[in-house]
Formats: sequence, structure tokens, C-alpha cells
Amino acid sequence: MPLTGGSAVLSVAFSPDGHTLASGNADGTVQLWDVTGPAHPRPLGPPLTATNGYAVDSVAFSPDSHTLASGSADGTIRLWRLNVRYAIERICATAGDLTLTQWHVHISQLPYQPLCAH
Repeated sequence: MPLTGGSAVLSVAFSPDGHTLASGNADGTVQLWDVTGPAHPRPLGPPLTATNGYAVDSVAFSPDSHTLASGSADGTIRLWRLNVRYAIERICATAGDLTLTQWHVHISQLPYQPLCAH
């Protein structure tokens, strides 16, 4: 099943568990894909902006899948923290729970659910 994005793909890497694919793209973005259903892969949110337009020509997951490294044509290496529990804890500590509207704007691919303990 072909995955389509908005830019030429220069590099790909599977997460160690095989559930996520990362693509490094010519437009300076990294796209994460849910490939748990190989017949129906889907993007995991909008692309991550890795650089100021420099191509991302390498991507690699850490062994625990919680960090993604990307390397760009300008010599920049970025580390992306992918631990969902960590992200939820930071959102809750900083902003509190997302409203239904905020949820649909930022993570519309998932059904709404309150995340923060009350």
C-alpha cells in the first residue's frame, strides 16, 4: 500500500515494535505513520517540522521507540520525544485537559477522551 505525503521521501525507518513508520522528507518535515493495519496506513498527526526547509535525509528510532532522531542536509540532528504518556503529563501540567474543540483541532484522528486526572 503506497503512503502519500506532500513531499519527496528521502528516508524511512520502522519503530522497533513495527507499529510506526517515520519518513524524512525533502521539504524539511518528518511524517509519522501508523502502520498497524498495513492495508490502511494513516498519518499520525501533521508532519513534524524538522528544519527551516532543509531536507531530512535520515530518521532512526531509539530501541524503546520513545525517541526519534532526524538528520538534515544542513547538518542538524534533532531528537523528538515520542513518549505519549510524557506528552500527556506535560500538557496536563501546563494547560490542563483539552476541550472538545481543542481536541478536534489538534488530534482529530482519535476519539475525544479526557486525559488529565481530576
